[in-house]
Amino acid sequence: MSSLEKEKVAEVYYRRHRIHLFRVIARMAFFLAISGVLAGTNLLHFLRGINDTAQAGIAAAVFGAVFLFLCWATYQSICNLFQVRVLPYFERPVGQSDTWLSGENYLRHSKELDEIAVRLGVQPLSKFASGDDMIRGESLFWFSPDDALRTLERLLQTDVTTSLPSAVVSDLTRIRDSLRLACSKSVKFCFLVREGTSASGPEMERRKGSFF
Repeated sequence: MSSLEKEKVAEVYYRRHRIHLFRVIARMAFFLAISGVLAGTNLLHFLRGINDTAQAGIAAAVFGAVFLFLCWATYQSICNLFQVRVLPYFERPVGQSDTWLSGENYLRHSKELDEIAVRLGVQPLSKFASGDDMIRGESLFWFSPDDALRTLERLLQTDVTTSLPSAVVSDLTRIRDSLRLACSKSVKFCFLVREGTSASGPEMERRKGSFF
């Protein structure tokens, strides 16, 4: 999210995304620096004929390849980080949830939606945000879906939806439907800031909750 979008995004979501972004960039910068120094040192030894030049040349090539791979991986990771959305995350699977590829439009209008919710006398949706259990230093908090569902039902009434973009209404509808499932099964939930659209099986197995 760019700095201009900060005016449209609820503070809690914006802050978590910036922290996630900083951590990924810092981690990748560290590995780039290490591989770059090792590649450069061995290349210098090779060019100057210091010690075993063949061994230094091979090492320079290997570390150089690693450095270039990390450059590509860093670029891909940063691009992925800017595919941001907010997803409902459940204490246990609810089934038939259709929210995995939604949430971007909600996120980019979340500040406005919070302001509308306050005017309507219901809880702002960002109040149900939590830290991600897969990110070190963040704490996971569960909420009853009832209050959030009440907010979504109110936001999706005709007098409100006429002023919202259709893509935002679509996101809210999907989230509402998933929270209805959670309510029917007494499953707690929270909202997580999620970067990227892909997920691995091992990640999902390690998670305490479920996106589905």
